[in-house]
Amino acid sequence: MRSHGTDRVRRGNGEQWIILSRQSKGWVPRTPAAVTRNERPGTTVRCEETYYEVVSATATAGGIRYVLEPWREENVMRIVDDYDEASEARRQADHRDGVRRERGRVGANILAVFTGQLPGAVQERMGNELGIWPARLTLISILPAMVFVGVVVNLAVHRRMEQEAPLPLWLLLAAGYLLAESAIRFVVAMTQNRAIGSVAGFIAYSLYYLAAPGRKNLVRPLEESKGSLVPEMTEENAANDRYLLLEPLLTLLSPADQDRLAAKFGFDYRKMASIVAAVILTFGVLGVVNSISLLMDGARLSPAVSLLVAGGLAAEQVVRLMKLRERPAGSVLGVLVRPLARKLLTLGVERASHG
Repeated sequence: MRSHGTDRVRRGNGEQWIILSRQSKGWVPRTPAAVTRNERPGTTVRCEETYYEVVSATATAGGIRYVLEPWREENVMRIVDDYDEASEARRQADHRDGVRRERGRVGANILAVFTGQLPGAVQERMGNELGIWPARLTLISILPAMVFVGVVVNLAVHRRMEQEAPLPLWLLLAAGYLLAESAIRFVVAMTQNRAIGSVAGFIAYSLYYLAAPGRKNLVRPLEESKGSLVPEMTEENAANDRYLLLEPLLTLLSPADQDRLAAKFGFDYRKMASIVAAVILTFGVLGVVNSISLLMDGARLSPAVSLLVAGGLAAEQVVRLMKLRERPAGSVLGVLVRPLARKLLTLGVERASHG
């Protein structure tokens, strides 16, 4: 077997061939038989008129390691993927396009804290133009409101425990309103797969629309959403949307789970793992400082527990940031993320049956 593109190919055990690729080719490995399921063959790969089966796909520091074996006649070929110069050139071009889209997607997600507040029709147009899931903009924009609500609740509880003056009524009403609005927006985005803005975003966009000289090219504030150009919500599209939504949190899973996601979805921990760890570290340090300041007024159980939790998380992130330079590293918070990612992982297994 000859190598193509930037791949490296070498012999494995017996009739095996090992392909070391810098990027994921989308090949699904063989799924071994289990008590509740039969063995499912991996992706069929045709190379120089010979058919091979992908028996394993493992993420490495330099990319993906594929192990291929000659195709077994008793298996049924569902999809055949060629491995030649033309196919690799196409995959490289697709990868470059994907990198460009990824850069635009990352920028859009960063700004989603603000753009997700805009009217739903505006978010739909942005999603169609950038090729991203519009409802995700809504979900990301909810985070600042929930942080504000959390801070207000924490302050209210602290003042109640310390028998201090309660928070101003307007602050409690603002937190209550944001909690209710965020809950409605979250339910709409998750259950209807539809973007929905906030009242503040609607007011801000309406003022901008009235002041803009070229408003004929803008979406009207009260314009009804025409729907996203994102494909129909098939099982595969739902898996991709779930993957995109959970991508930052997936960096908290165990290295084994991250390797499975890398082989099935092209997951790359290096994109966001350090950012997520740095954010958790920041909040951990702030929690430590706040707990110490409370303990200086006298030993109490609640600040002591908070100090242990915040300190433990902060220390773990320091260790993870050092490990992330070379390999993926999980977190104790992964136990909270795995239930959310369980369906994603099982859907990834189901993909193998269509390989």
